[in-house]
Amino acid sequence: EREKFVGIISRAKKQNQKIEFAELEDDLDVNEISKLTSGLSLRSIEKLFRKGSVSNNGKLTKCMIKNTKANEIRKLCGDLLEVFDTDAGFESIAGMNYIKEYFSRLKMQLQKGGCDIVRAILMIGVPGVGKSFSVRAFAKELGFNCVALRSVRSMWVGESERNLERAFNAIEALSPAILFFDEID
Repeated sequence: EREKFVGIISRAKKQNQKIEFAELEDDLDVNEISKLTSGLSLRSIEKLFRKGSVSNNGKLTKCMIKNTKANEIRKLCGDLLEVFDTDAGFESIAGMNYIKEYFSRLKMQLQKGGCDIVRAILMIGVPGVGKSFSVRAFAKELGFNCVALRSVRSMWVGESERNLERAFNAIEALSPAILFFDEID
């Protein structure tokens, strides 16, 4: 749906120069824009194209999309979630062959749509060994969003549950996504 919508907007801009929509940056195409805007409503995507028409020389950039997406998520759920950039894939991981092989097998299972797929992975290790980076790379390889859950706890009765529900609703809107808990202790 997003891909069709972005295609309509970009074609409308090409056909009529008077329409107030941004043009796509040279290295972006409709398919990539639709992936980058996952989790945004169609209305937010339209606003993004309109905003881009008056800034950045009328071009829509990756940076604008990422900033808009982060702002929309903050509005939706406060500081309960953080969306990570997934610019680096497995090619950026030096060593750690076992993890790359494991994630590659898991990727094949996900693509096949099997029902016996692992739903959670616990990674334990000292800080700085690449656990977080591996998860982000896996999200890029899958084409998923990578979302970290921040503290949902509150001192007020019922507020923690409300925060958790808001966070899960936002994660559902961003799906498909990898939910990442860092330092779960």
